[in-house]
This record gives sequence, C-alpha cells and structure tokens, in this order.
Amino acid sequence: MKKSVSTLIRNGWIVTMNARRDVFKGDLRFVDGAIVDVDERIIPKPGEQIIEASEGFVIPGLVQAHTHL
Repeated sequence: MKKSVSTLIRNGWIVTMNARRDVFKGDLRFVDGAIVDVDERIIPKPGEQIIEASEGFVIPGLVQAHTHL
C-alpha cells in the first residue's frame, strides 16, 4: 500500500481563489497533491514535510500560471 505524503506550508500570505480574493497570513496543508486544509494556524503532524514560506505568497488553485507550449 502506498504511504500518503502530507506537506504543510507555513507562515505564508495565502491568496484565495474565492470571489473576494481574500489574503491572509496562514498555513496550507496538502496530502498527495490535494489541498486538505487552509487556516491561520495548522499544527504540524508527526513526520509531515514542512515548507517555511517565510511570508512569501501561497496561491492555492493557481497552478501552472506561466507555461510555454
């Protein structure tokens, strides 16, 4: 059985893809490539990969914003 991979991106400016394009300081967790949680503070799970965003922008839903074909 394949083990799930959980990653937590911490301390970034989350730019949402909702109609208001809300922006807030927070964390984002994804498991096996799918976003599962977005909040102001998410507690890391044991063994989870952590990426420190260091106040950079995190834009979930805006994938492949720049592509050359």
